[in-house]
Amino acid sequence: MVELSDTALKFLNLGIEQELMAYVFYKKALPMIKEEELKELVEKFAYDEKEHFLQLENEYDKNVRSEMWAPYTRIS
Repeated sequence: MVELSDTALKFLNLGIEQELMAYVFYKKALPMIKEEELKELVEKFAYDEKEHFLQLENEYDKNVRSEMWAPYTRIS
Protein backbone atom coordinates (compact mmCIF):
# COMPACT_ATOMS: atom_id res chain seq x y z
CA MET A 1 0.00 0.00 0.00
CA VAL A 2 1.24 3.47 -0.88
CA GLU A 3 0.90 5.94 1.97
CA LEU A 4 -0.72 9.18 0.84
CA SER A 5 0.66 12.59 1.78
CA ASP A 6 -1.31 15.00 3.93
CA THR A 7 -2.03 17.08 0.83
CA ALA A 8 -3.34 14.05 -1.05
CA LEU A 9 -5.56 13.14 1.91
CA LYS A 10 -6.95 16.69 2.00
CA PHE A 11 -7.88 16.46 -1.67
CA LEU A 12 -9.36 13.01 -1.16
CA ASN A 13 -11.43 14.39 1.72
CA LEU A 14 -12.57 17.29 -0.47
CA GLY A 15 -13.64 14.79 -3.13
CA ILE A 16 -15.65 12.87 -0.55
CA GLU A 17 -17.44 16.06 0.48
CA GLN A 18 -18.23 16.96 -3.13
CA GLU A 19 -19.57 13.51 -3.99
CA LEU A 20 -21.80 13.58 -0.93
CA MET A 21 -23.12 17.04 -1.80
CA ALA A 22 -23.85 15.95 -5.38
CA TYR A 23 -25.67 12.85 -4.11
CA VAL A 24 -27.83 14.94 -1.79
CA PHE A 25 -28.57 17.40 -4.62
CA TYR A 26 -29.83 14.65 -6.92
CA LYS A 27 -31.88 12.97 -4.18
CA LYS A 28 -33.55 16.28 -3.27
CA ALA A 29 -34.26 17.04 -6.93
CA LEU A 30 -36.00 13.70 -7.57
CA PRO A 31 -39.41 14.60 -6.04
CA MET A 32 -39.57 17.74 -8.22
CA ILE A 33 -39.11 15.86 -11.50
CA LYS A 34 -42.26 14.85 -13.34
CA GLU A 35 -40.79 13.33 -16.52
CA GLU A 36 -40.09 9.62 -15.96
CA GLU A 37 -37.05 9.47 -18.28
CA LEU A 38 -35.41 12.43 -16.57
CA LYS A 39 -36.24 10.99 -13.16
CA GLU A 40 -34.54 7.70 -14.08
CA LEU A 41 -31.47 9.60 -15.31
CA VAL A 42 -31.23 11.65 -12.11
CA GLU A 43 -31.62 8.46 -10.04
CA LYS A 44 -28.69 7.01 -12.00
CA PHE A 45 -26.64 10.15 -11.31
CA ALA A 46 -27.41 9.83 -7.58
CA TYR A 47 -26.36 6.18 -7.63
CA ASP A 48 -23.12 7.09 -9.46
CA GLU A 49 -22.30 9.77 -6.89
CA LYS A 50 -22.94 7.31 -4.06
CA GLU A 51 -20.55 4.82 -5.68
CA HIS A 52 -17.91 7.53 -6.11
CA PHE A 53 -18.33 8.52 -2.46
CA LEU A 54 -17.89 4.93 -1.32
CA GLN A 55 -14.78 4.48 -3.47
CA LEU A 56 -13.16 7.66 -2.18
CA GLU A 57 -14.14 6.89 1.40
CA ASN A 58 -12.57 3.45 1.07
CA GLU A 59 -9.30 4.95 -0.18
CA TYR A 60 -9.33 7.50 2.63
CA ASP A 61 -10.04 4.78 5.17
CA LYS A 62 -7.10 2.70 3.91
CA ASN A 63 -4.77 5.57 4.78
CA VAL A 64 -6.45 7.10 7.81
CA ARG A 65 -8.64 4.94 9.97
CA SER A 66 -11.38 7.37 10.76
CA GLU A 67 -15.07 7.24 11.50
CA MET A 68 -15.49 10.74 10.09
CA TRP A 69 -17.59 9.57 7.14
CA ALA A 70 -19.08 6.44 8.74
CA PRO A 71 -22.63 7.81 9.13
CA TYR A 72 -22.81 8.40 5.37
CA THR A 73 -21.61 4.98 4.31
CA ARG A 74 -25.16 3.69 4.51
CA ILE A 75 -26.76 6.47 2.49
CA SER A 76 -29.72 5.14 0.55
